[in-house]
Amino acid sequence: MDAIDLKMLNFRESLINLLKQYDCEISGTGIDDGSMVIYCENNYYILEDSYNLLKDISYGKYENVMKKHIMDVFAYGDRYTSEDVKGITCIFSDNVFKVNNKMKEIYNKLKDSVKQFINSPIEKKIILQDGTHYIWVKLSETAKGLRCDKAIIDEGITLSQLYVIVLPICDFVTMDNVEVF
Repeated sequence: MDAIDLKMLNFRESLINLLKQYDCEISGTGIDDGSMVIYCENNYYILEDSYNLLKDISYGKYENVMKKHIMDVFAYGDRYTSEDVKGITCIFSDNVFKVNNKMKEIYNKLKDSVKQFINSPIEKKIILQDGTHYIWVKLSETAKGLRCDKAIIDEGITLSQLYVIVLPICDFVTMDNVEVF
């Protein structure tokens, strides 16, 4: 037996045990799009090939579960205010393609007031003439010291990235200053 075959059998067993642990079932969607249906506690979810999790909330109307959770997290709890972080918007994502598109969207919307636009593979930043900053934050432990007052968050982040990296940086962010993309 090939090593990869054994690896896949172990993966299969782990998946079966995980489904039993959470009392869920999985199946294909019937559409060749890479997505799967998850049935759990009388609810239907679709896990897209991009790992977005959608919940069927009423006969084919879907809600992005992570997007809703991110907004819910910012809706509750006290937030701080500080003059030191005013005008800093962090864009949280590990998906470089999504970040590039978001930065281009921001640039095109505000191009008349852009002072500096850095768009390199390791740094993406827009600085406006009024001092406002839009900064790409890679979701890693090294990002923890940063603070912002507005956040643009990729709906594809994980729960651990949200709680360990994003929320500490967003101490000064309120629900009104959050966008999920």
